[in-house]
Amino acid sequence: MTNSYINIKAAAISVAAASLIVATANAQTVGIGTTAPGSFTHSSGSAMAKVIAEKAGLKARVQPGSGTAHRRIVAGDVQFGLGNAWDTRFFVDGSHMYEGNGPKKNLRIAAVMTPLRVGIFVRKDSPIQSIKDLRGKNVPGGFTVQKAIKQIITAHLANAGMTYKDVKMNPAPNVVRAAGDFAKGKNDMLFFAIGSAKVLQVSAKVGGIRGLSIDDSPAAVARMQKILPGSYAMTVKPSKRNHGILKPTKIIGFDFLLNTAA
Repeated sequence: MTNSYINIKAAAISVAAASLIVATANAQTVGIGTTAPGSFTHSSGSAMAKVIAEKAGLKARVQPGSGTAHRRIVAGDVQFGLGNAWDTRFFVDGSHMYEGNGPKKNLRIAAVMTPLRVGIFVRKDSPIQSIKDLRGKNVPGGFTVQKAIKQIITAHLANAGMTYKDVKMNPAPNVVRAAGDFAKGKNDMLFFAIGSAKVLQVSAKVGGIRGLSIDDSPAAVARMQKILPGSYAMTVKPSKRNHGILKPTKIIGFDFLLNTAA
């Protein structure tokens, strides 16, 4: 079992034993908002729901959506939601992809769970050896219903000294659709959270995948952090869970949060 899943289960147990019981004592079901099935967020939410039911005796139901759960938490449609630190900050501030929506004062962090590790993959036999080699290649973009994904890919490009102007953008509404496009050969790269079920599924369809390293030099990390405040470079090693990581690989990480309403 990886540290990520140990942390997720530990967070689920502690939240179930404390804030969930207090905040939802009168609720029949605890709703956990996630992104679409196949995503790391959805897999994590499903694991948490199982632990909450087993350890706290509460009914917990994963409620996937097209994007992050912030708006659904604030609206009271779900009690909890999974997201990342910089996207939560943008939502609260009403900045970046949430510009014009005004600041939100009633979103709270219930638990900091684990580093969310994200990466760019190519086919195992691809001639692409670095993110810089994506120049002029087909890269997913748009992400009209999951704008956070565009932000993360933009940060990867910035890390390599590029922007979306340096690649051929292939529109996709969300990360799962973009993964499907990669499997069909429409994109030259796959972006996904490392350890997600979808990574394994897509890899099986294309004959194997290979993760690309980011540049961890101070200047490259600074360019990345301008796009993703609070992000950091980290190294992941090959393991059964880290499918597509064929050697020690430097990737982008940022904190994965369990959010709730005030």
